[in-house]
Amino acid sequence: MGTDSVRSGFRLKPTAAVVVGAGPGLGRSCALTLARSGAEVFCVDIDRECATSVAEEIRGVGGAAFPFSGDMVVRADVDRMVSEAVAALGRIDACIDVVGWSFRDDIRTMDDETWDRNFALNLRHSFYITQIVGRQMIDSRTRGSIVHVSSVSSLGGHAGNSGYAAAKAALNSLVRTASVEYGPHGIRVNAVAPGTIDTPRLHTPATEERRKALGRSVPLGGQGVPQDIANLAIFLASDLAGYISGQVIVVDGAVSNVFPLIDGVTWRPAGES
Repeated sequence: MGTDSVRSGFRLKPTAAVVVGAGPGLGRSCALTLARSGAEVFCVDIDRECATSVAEEIRGVGGAAFPFSGDMVVRADVDRMVSEAVAALGRIDACIDVVGWSFRDDIRTMDDETWDRNFALNLRHSFYITQIVGRQMIDSRTRGSIVHVSSVSSLGGHAGNSGYAAAKAALNSLVRTASVEYGPHGIRVNAVAPGTIDTPRLHTPATEERRKALGRSVPLGGQGVPQDIANLAIFLASDLAGYISGQVIVVDGAVSNVFPLIDGVTWRPAGES
């Protein structure tokens, strides 16, 4: 498991980076890791205070950062975001898209609004970002990188979460197709698929026991932390991943490799009840 710090010695070349969904949790870790690795960061969040807070935190450690507030489900806001990012940074070398949310319900009872909200927040905005950021990179002849955050929910059946899982599975397909279409322009498109990650939204009295139970099911022991996702996202954004594109890489502590019928429900280490 990672920590909330950047591994020493890893430096990006001078990079203009956009983090979409830069508020608390995964986005903040991605933005700070980029900054500490030498990038200028355009911090995007629907909540202006969150975007500003992360940008100020980056400036506080000597980095360069610019806040932006907009709703990435709205095409005009994505257009505006790209224009202002280019104005602030000069270009976009890397874009990391962290936005996503699960609106849960069973297939039997889910209404159209819940289904559509899942696809808007977990797929439509990613299409806009892939299309509009990709166009800008092509027009400026930038050999850039786009990284989306998917989910292990996209890789199997997820009872009670069908809309979210289906939208993330479609995102995986979008990533693969975009990698083929954008490859001739030197643009790489990849996705990170997190498992159970210890983010602020999980720390409520109502979710504490579930959070502990999730951690006990992970072979590596415990939940991952946002830095675990940031480390891979920044690697994929960097030249170190220069020949990697169209991939959906799982970061889940090996839980997706557990045979589900062991012990009837979940895996346990030897000697642990």
